Amino acid sequence: MSATIRSLALLVACLVLCGSGGPASGQDGPPIPKPTPEHERLAKEVGTWDATIKSWMQGPGSEPAVSKGVQVSRMMPGGLWLLSSFEGKFGDMDFHGAGQTGYDAKKGKYVGTWVDSMSSDIMILEGIYDSNTHTLSMTSKGVDPAGKPYDARMTTRYESQDTMVFSMEVKSEETKGEHMKVMEITYKRRSK
Repeated sequence: MSATIRSLALLVACLVLCGSGGPASGQDGPPIPKPTPEHERLAKEVGTWDATIKSWMQGPGSEPAVSKGVQVSRMMPGGLWLLSSFEGKFGDMDFHGAGQTGYDAKKGKYVGTWVDSMSSDIMILEGIYDSNTHTLSMTSKGVDPAGKPYDARMTTRYESQDTMVFSMEVKSEETKGEHMKVMEITYKRRSK
């Protein structure tokens, strides 16, 4: 038996013998959160989406580079987190990314994370949904590959049940303190 399996078995035994304070010990534990209408809105993104990516890495006046990708999104069991996996290309480079998005009822905001194959940093996201414009607006702070800080604004506009448009703007020292659009992705849901 490996040390890891022994440790896990010991932890389970301690919880059972000592009482975990949860339902297994007969005591009421803290309530498990239930999905809210905000989580149900996120669940509408479940599916496979074909993506057309436009990126302006040479600045807003340049012609965008156009590439393709696929995003697969599913809800984590329990209905509280949307998990998304993205594969595509930026120019000639393969690109892989993964995100999770949920709703923090205490903050009254959507929250999430994003990691991808082009950065060793994790993006921490926070934002709100505007039901009038059908737009989720998120913000994040980070550090670019050169080690300089940036602020990012991301919006996802839901044009229909099967079309959404993601846009990302970045503000940094390089953009002279102005938000500059660097990416737009149009997603079309695949039919089942």
